[in-house]
Amino acid sequence: MDDLIAHFESPKRSHPLVDLLIRYYKEFEELRLGNEELSDLNFQKEFGLHINIPKHWDYIQAVKEVVSICKKNTVIIYPSTDVYKTVSGEFDNGGLSYFSWHELYVAMDQASSDARPLTRLKGLLLNADLTIFLGAPVGHPEITEQVRSFCPGCLIVLGV
Repeated sequence: MDDLIAHFESPKRSHPLVDLLIRYYKEFEELRLGNEELSDLNFQKEFGLHINIPKHWDYIQAVKEVVSICKKNTVIIYPSTDVYKTVSGEFDNGGLSYFSWHELYVAMDQASSDARPLTRLKGLLLNADLTIFLGAPVGHPEITEQVRSFCPGCLIVLGV
C-alpha cells in the first residue's frame, strides 16, 4: 500500500486532472471530426468534458498545463474576481481572453436593448480553440447552455 501511495505522490507523476485535461484536449479534434453531424450544442452535451473536482485539487496547475499546450486562442470563463486574480496571475496573456459567467448572464439579459456585449462574448467563444469554464453556475443552467452552443472548439467545464 505504501508503494501505491508513493507512486501517486511522486513529484515525477502528473496530477490525474492534468492527465485528463491534456488527453481530452489532444483527442478533441478527432472526436469532433467523427461527429460533424451534431450541432455545437449537441456535441458539447454528448462529448464535452464537464467535471466537478474536489476542492483540494490544484485545478489552477491543471488549467495552466493544458493552456500551455494550446498555443492558439484560449478563453477562460471565471466565476469570481478571486478566481480571476488567481488564474490571470498564472499566465502570460498571449492568446488568452477572460470573462466572467456573470458578464455573459448580464449580456444575455440585456440583448434585446443592446446586443453588442453578447455579440462580443459570442465572438470570443466562436473563435476559441480552447474554452475553459471554471465554476459553471449550478443555479443558472442557461449560462452553461449558451457557452456550449457558442463553442465549436474544445470546451472544458470544471466545477470548482
